[in-house]
Amino acid sequence: MRFSLACVVLAVLAAFPSAAGATWPGKPGPIVYSALDDDDEGARDGIYAIGPDGSRNRRIARRATGDVASSRDGKQIAFFRSGSELWQARSDGSRARRVLRLQDGSGSDPAWSPSGRQLVFTLTVGRLVGDNEEVIEMQEVWVVRRGGGGLRMLHRGHAATWSSRGLIAFAEEDGLVATIRPNGRGRRVRVRQRRAAVVTELDFSPNGRRLVYLQSTRRLTKSAIHTVNLRTGGHTSFRDSTRQVSARDVAWAPSSDRLAYAHRGPGNGPSQLRTIRPNGTGIRTLFDFPSGLTPFGFAWPTRRP
Repeated sequence: MRFSLACVVLAVLAAFPSAAGATWPGKPGPIVYSALDDDDEGARDGIYAIGPDGSRNRRIARRATGDVASSRDGKQIAFFRSGSELWQARSDGSRARRVLRLQDGSGSDPAWSPSGRQLVFTLTVGRLVGDNEEVIEMQEVWVVRRGGGGLRMLHRGHAATWSSRGLIAFAEEDGLVATIRPNGRGRRVRVRQRRAAVVTELDFSPNGRRLVYLQSTRRLTKSAIHTVNLRTGGHTSFRDSTRQVSARDVAWAPSSDRLAYAHRGPGNGPSQLRTIRPNGTGIRTLFDFPSGLTPFGFAWPTRRP
């Protein structure tokens, strides 16, 4: 039962919104990630912190769902509990406090603003549409101050992330990728699709000039990792779900010339944190995640120089 539930959760996370939060400029710090315990009881579920060399792994929060986000200075994390409550805490999990309780729908994919004063997240909610008032599930990008005030919707979409330059990027239902200013103005389409696609895992490069994202077909039969240069519009891509690259999550590494991803281990083997060039070459394995844990969301905080 426990293994089946874990597979369902991971499949849903892969098919719909997921984001690692922004990667900021600076020196690599401890990585924070969410994980499911492979054991039937799930006693080790929660949010963990681990050194960039794979040392000093420790659980810092127990009751948490979905991805975890780290602030620019690496001192704060944000996460959802039971989908309806947005929480923040210190990077070691202490001083946890609720930021927001949703009255309707379910929240996911938090990401911090560069100043650490605001959070952006995805709200999945049923809305009445049309003359027949049919209820359709929609995904919307919302912003809130860290104190819980100033809640407002920016646009329809999901998997939003915030750049070091103050720009917000998000994906829409048909796979379109756009950016928008935090005040809701200046929306600009960055990636258009020839056919409908599923886009997840949006993340800005530390300098805010490029985006990485995971793109899949509607039926999730094929997937690829893409990057786009926001200034030139130039693209790179390489195939995912291969023996060499099987990414559960993808984000920019603290250096702007490499990507980081959680590689699915073969069989029941441990997952690995790997880095790769944006053209799909030069794979490096940094470390194995602890055996018996299945990571499904990570953020790589940095310490500003």
